[in-house]
Formats: sequence, C-alpha cells, structure tokens
Amino acid sequence: RAGKSILGNGAAAAAQLLPAYHSMARMLNNPWIEKAVMAAPNAAVQPHYVQVLDLCARQDGAQNCVLSDGARSIGAVLDASCVAAFEQTNVLERLQGAIILPGKEDYQIMVNNVLGQFNMRVLAFRYEGADDSGVLGA
Repeated sequence: RAGKSILGNGAAAAAQLLPAYHSMARMLNNPWIEKAVMAAPNAAVQPHYVQVLDLCARQDGAQNCVLSDGARSIGAVLDASCVAAFEQTNVLERLQGAIILPGKEDYQIMVNNVLGQFNMRVLAFRYEGADDSGVLGA
C-alpha cells in the first residue's frame, strides 16, 4: 500500500509514555532505528538504547521481540548466543521491558520477505536494566 510506514509510528504506545523525568525513559532520548534502516545495508549507524518489548521464545534458543528507541520500533531477533550469554548472569524474564544497548558491529538490518518489512537481528548487547514500569516509548 502506498504510504504504509516500514516502521512502527508508536501512536498507540505514545499514550503510555512515562514522564520525561523517569530515569529509564531518559535513556531513550536518541532515536536511531529509522536511520539504521535507511542506511542499511551500506552502513551501520551507531546504535543507542532500545527497550525490549513483546519477548517471545523461538525453538532455536533465540528470542523474537520488538525493539523501541522511544520514537520508532522494529521487529527483532535476539540471537541465541547473546540470549545464552545474558542467561549466565540474569533471568531471561528480566529482558521483557529492559533497556539494552547493541554494539555497532552487533546488529543487522534485514528484510523479512514473508511480512514485507524490515527487521533487526541483534548478535550482542549490553543490558542496562529494567524497572518494570511498562512501555517507555514507541
């Protein structure tokens, strides 16, 4: 369809946006997902913080999720190796709603041909924390 956005616009989630003074919400102050999609596959954009939403296990040990940078969201897969590394020191359920930071060389933007949309594969990330306060952005 003409005019259909390739990224989530966050209108529904914006209604749930926490106050700007909230510490976790402040971490999502540098939207970058749209820039990463526009630059792919030729260049990698420096990633910033994202919130992990809608975490769902896959049979291969990876986790499907939605990543939000506070302005945009994208369907994503957290690679099985980074999920296993996270589980060495944390309980997997702590990822739901958590803030993470992928490395510049640790994510890939791809096209899901079945759904006709962009998605992200995260190969490694730094866990920044979670405060169980719900959706912080888009």
